[in-house]
Amino acid sequence: SVAATAALSASLFLNAGAAHAENELSDKYGGKGFDTSLVDQTCLVDKCSLQAKACLADDPSCRKGLTCTAKCLGDNACITGCMARYGDQNLDNLLKCTIEDNECIKVAILDGG
Repeated sequence: SVAATAALSASLFLNAGAAHAENELSDKYGGKGFDTSLVDQTCLVDKCSLQAKACLADDPSCRKGLTCTAKCLGDNACITGCMARYGDQNLDNLLKCTIEDNECIKVAILDGG
């Protein structure tokens, strides 16, 4: 359901730092603290619920990749490691929807070229 997907995605993003020590990439590169104002939960539910469900409910590798990426707190080397280890089409779709297409998650994105 949409509500379950929203709850799961919100808990993932809002508790991203809670299991900090279990991920060596975040241990190496993260550690700055997670700013919850960077995630628009309404946007996640309204615009990316199908992608969130495909990742969070149906794809364990995608779930691990999203958790890993969230723990990186924007560090590019860390995120690259997460994508190399756990990346798949569901994770790509969710990140595209939430970051590139709808800006549900606010990150600094450089223009291409």
